[in-house]
Amino acid sequence: MEQTEQNKDVSRIIGTIVCHGQEAVARIQAHVGVLPALVLPALLIAGDKTKEGELIKAVAVPWFEIVRLIQESPDAIYRIGWRKWEEIIAGAYERGGYEVILTPRSNDKGRDVIATKRGVGSIRIFDQVKAYGPDHVVPADDVRALFGVICREPNVSKGVITTTTRFAAGV
Repeated sequence: MEQTEQNKDVSRIIGTIVCHGQEAVARIQAHVGVLPALVLPALLIAGDKTKEGELIKAVAVPWFEIVRLIQESPDAIYRIGWRKWEEIIAGAYERGGYEVILTPRSNDKGRDVIATKRGVGSIRIFDQVKAYGPDHVVPADDVRALFGVICREPNVSKGVITTTTRFAAGV
């Protein structure tokens, strides 16, 4: 299938960012404006596929631009799609030294990101990402569901719910 002109432009811009780093991000942003739609496709560098999902091999330079954008405009978190949030969270774990699996978009068994840090006192975290709008709270049922997921699986140290909003009262 042939790429559209817009896809070619996006690929060229992303290539420039990855090859030339933060300086290119600043130049492109000055020319194009806000970057989320352009930089998010190049957020993660995927590795091998596993039975649970896809290993995350590295985080590309645009991840830092996304963090900066959110710091400048906290409302930007509501303009980023749920799958991109999963990628951002996976990238954060990878940057923290974890081996990371980003689970498939569907049939993820209640785990969006699986982060493992090996060694003495190994840690294995299941993270469920909830990219909700500002008026949608994370209900207690979502917390209970994650608790059920971590209780069923062996060798899980922690369950984490990462959200763009807040939790319901009493959670």
